Amino acid sequence: MIFQNMPPESELVRPLPVVRPKPDKPMHTILLAEHWVGLYTHWWGEKTISCGAKKCRACDRNVPKVWKGFIPVCDAYNPDTKALLQFTPRCVATLLDHESVERGLFGARVIWSRVGNRKNAPLTCTFVGWAPAVERYTESRLEEIVSAIFREKLANTNSLRD
Repeated sequence: MIFQNMPPESELVRPLPVVRPKPDKPMHTILLAEHWVGLYTHWWGEKTISCGAKKCRACDRNVPKVWKGFIPVCDAYNPDTKALLQFTPRCVATLLDHESVERGLFGARVIWSRVGNRKNAPLTCTFVGWAPAVERYTESRLEEIVSAIFREKLANTNSLRD
């Protein structure tokens, strides 16, 4: 009998729900990590898939790449409600402008909203201060969570800082 302490990567469960701000419904959040992780994705087959860079079937078919950032958050008014927020490059400058040397983005209060009424309208974020955050996610844990969402070990995560 061979024991396996970890299930196959294809059977990993999603540890946090993924949230995307909706039009006319800003999300008031507290960031639960010092930094985000990001990766290139494709919208293909009615879903977001990761870009495998080398040997990527979507790239071979000229499906455009889109960078997505992911950071764990909790609801600013209900800290027990945790999720993984997906954001776009448009928000990166605001996040970088408010990173703290001591804590990165951990505990930052951020309001995420859409400009316009479309589901995929441009996303913006507004820094509104700092809050005590109860749970901190490390960058390696965050990478594990994002890998589980895409059901594969991702090699092309980046933080747009390099």
